[in-house]
Amino acid sequence: MDNLTNCSTENVSGNQNQSFKAADCVFAWFSLIAGYIFCRAFPIGDNSLGGAIVIAVLYVTAVIILAVKHMKLSAMPVIAAVSAIVISLTLVLSANRFLHFFAYAYALVTYCYFIYTSFGNTVKKGFSDFILIDYVKALLVMPFYSFDQLFKVLFPGRAKGSGKFILKLLLGIAIAFIPTTVVFCLLAYDDGFFAIMEKIIVFILTDAFSHMASIVFAIPIGLYIFGLYVSSLNKKCSDMLTVEKCKKRSADMKVIPTVTAAAGLLPLICVYIVFFISQWKYYISGFTGYLPEELSYAQYAREGFFRLCIVSVINLVIILWVVMCMKRKDNRPTAALKILAVVFSVITLVLISTAVAKMFLYIDYYGLTQKRVYATWMMFVLAIVFLV
Repeated sequence: MDNLTNCSTENVSGNQNQSFKAADCVFAWFSLIAGYIFCRAFPIGDNSLGGAIVIAVLYVTAVIILAVKHMKLSAMPVIAAVSAIVISLTLVLSANRFLHFFAYAYALVTYCYFIYTSFGNTVKKGFSDFILIDYVKALLVMPFYSFDQLFKVLFPGRAKGSGKFILKLLLGIAIAFIPTTVVFCLLAYDDGFFAIMEKIIVFILTDAFSHMASIVFAIPIGLYIFGLYVSSLNKKCSDMLTVEKCKKRSADMKVIPTVTAAAGLLPLICVYIVFFISQWKYYISGFTGYLPEELSYAQYAREGFFRLCIVSVINLVIILWVVMCMKRKDNRPTAALKILAVVFSVITLVLISTAVAKMFLYIDYYGLTQKRVYATWMMFVLAIVFLV
């Protein structure tokens, strides 16, 4: 442990020296290794178990480093880490490639948020409206403010010595090339020896390019991970996207008058009402167990599900637009804003309830399958979103 001494490097934003401890040096090496195993697990659809191992290694190592640095975790990073681990279990419990992709992406994105919040870098403490800003800072800002710190930490206090060692090593390999080649040519007359060497060479060349590509891509990934770690550790960009600045920018976005928003959305609400009236028997039949004559059970359920997904996205965008851009009185939501948000949420919830009824009718007739379970789960998730 004597050789795990402190190392120092120049701060990106100034001329002061920034001290790195042994744990930071270990995490720098881990960042490169994590980048390599991340590349080896790609694509996640073909290596779901490898992806699960990547997620486990990332979080376990981060927790160990935080424990070594005596960091006390608040509720938000703990919730984020637990949710990522639970969702990443999809990689080993499911065979659905679509779910694998989103579970893996969520766990990786949340890992950045976990590192960022573990050092107390949130815009506002606790669960707040600024959590999206925290994700943006963790993903797109913090890693690049310390992007060049990795190589300054890999060899603490030995940068010059390491360079000489590598030069000597390369010189020895160059010297060994000529005699090794000559001996190989002299011994190649033996069929058994030649057959063994041929298999070794083919094996090395087959995997060499794959491993070299992984090593090349591991470098920027390692720079990204360690850059996030260093920026979070030193609380860089603390004056960027503060609560005051976010509130000011949010207020600057609220420029649409109430009358304009209401007038723009009222025709759409009327279309929904007319549509519900014209299709009432069609939609209510799912609750009565009656199947329209012109449709099969599969068509009845699938049309309801896919229409629901499209309409849900449109209505969610409308609600977000109203909340973000509609003018407010004394920074408080107006009655018109609340009414519009509630109306579009209720419209979507009605559609969700009818789609669920259709799916239950379909399941009752044909039974459960994996896709039907996923579709039903998706509809319940949408219902929770619009209820909130």
